[in-house]
Amino acid sequence: MKTGAVLALLAAPLWIACSKKHEADSEAKTELTEPTQAPSGADKQADVTPDRRWYRVEVLGEDNAELRVIFQLGVDWPLQPESQAQVVNGVERFAWTMHCDQTRHCSIVIPVYAAGLELDFPSQTGLSGEWKRDPVAYKSGAPVRGVKIDGPELRYRLEAGEPPSADFSGEWLVDSEEFGRSRAKFEQDQEGGITGTITPKGVGDARFLAGRVTGKVAHLSTFDGQRAYAVRMQMDTELAVFEGSWLSLDFYTRSFTGRRAEAPSLLDELYVDEVASKDRRVTIPELAALRGKPVIVDMFGTWCPTCLDTVPTLVSLHDEFAPKGLEILSIAFEMTEDEAFARQRLKAFDERFHIKWNTVLRLGEQFESLFPPEIEPSGFPITLFVNRDGTVHRMNTGFVSPAAEQDHKAIVEAFHTWTEEIMASPAATD
Repeated sequence: MKTGAVLALLAAPLWIACSKKHEADSEAKTELTEPTQAPSGADKQADVTPDRRWYRVEVLGEDNAELRVIFQLGVDWPLQPESQAQVVNGVERFAWTMHCDQTRHCSIVIPVYAAGLELDFPSQTGLSGEWKRDPVAYKSGAPVRGVKIDGPELRYRLEAGEPPSADFSGEWLVDSEEFGRSRAKFEQDQEGGITGTITPKGVGDARFLAGRVTGKVAHLSTFDGQRAYAVRMQMDTELAVFEGSWLSLDFYTRSFTGRRAEAPSLLDELYVDEVASKDRRVTIPELAALRGKPVIVDMFGTWCPTCLDTVPTLVSLHDEFAPKGLEILSIAFEMTEDEAFARQRLKAFDERFHIKWNTVLRLGEQFESLFPPEIEPSGFPITLFVNRDGTVHRMNTGFVSPAAEQDHKAIVEAFHTWTEEIMASPAATD
């Protein structure tokens, strides 16, 4: 598959936004920042211990209000000046800091992405507001609305409907004209609750999808502040093949089919690429100063969720191997010409992940043109494992999050093995 086609699946929102940059207000690049201290009020009562209240939140499409991405949100009630709001996507749970004022208006800053949620709670049973989206990726926000539900459990994620008459559980071979051959895995309970993910070639995965099966149709979604995905799959009458669509809110819908068959090997077929140079060297000027050392080159972007999925593994490898001589060189491809804005995001990225190595910046809206000429990756991020003599030992594109548990474990183990191999590589002879 051509580089541009696969990268378009990952970064279509970013490229579209950049091409329409002149349409956006200059104010759109203002970074959301948390207040230095929490506002007062916000229904705070000294003698009341807040309870956790849960909402089914819908993120609505800008051009089509029928398009919905759903997640579950838990907040303290009465609302507090500062608290932790919990987001649930099936088995995935994480928290964001939320600040509220006396009018029941609350703000959530989503780290690194320069995004956030602005929410109003006019009553105890509902909420409304806006998803303030990454200004590099989007030219505007998206409306959100929510209703009170009984809890974070999967059965409350969607409204009850027709009982399930199809079982999507198990592993599937997925084919798509847009992202090629890939794999998917789902788990479904007796009530029709369904979780799982799809893992396209070189791009990453669809994260922690969660939803419900009604009849022969599965509706799943996930939301993490940068990605807003909705997946719909309909089983055929023989219950052996399904047709599906993968929606990235407001930007693209990818069609695919699934059948119960052996899926491609993760490492051999999905992620490993080759360097297109006879001597297996790449043109990265910063590597010259690291000659004689084993190096992991991490080509990423702060706007790229899959890139952020890679970082904990890199941090772990650095902690283990840096005392033995390993170097990590990160190259941030930021799709903007605004260096101050890019460095602000990079600072937030470094602070979030406690980065202990150097990162260099590459600026440009068409970031693909900034890649070394010796590589034509099938996805992003790009990770190079470089021997002491400067040759590329392995090249990996994409990554898999913990949503695809087995595949995530496999790629983490592969990263560790490849690091051990470059550590053992012979020294440069020239």
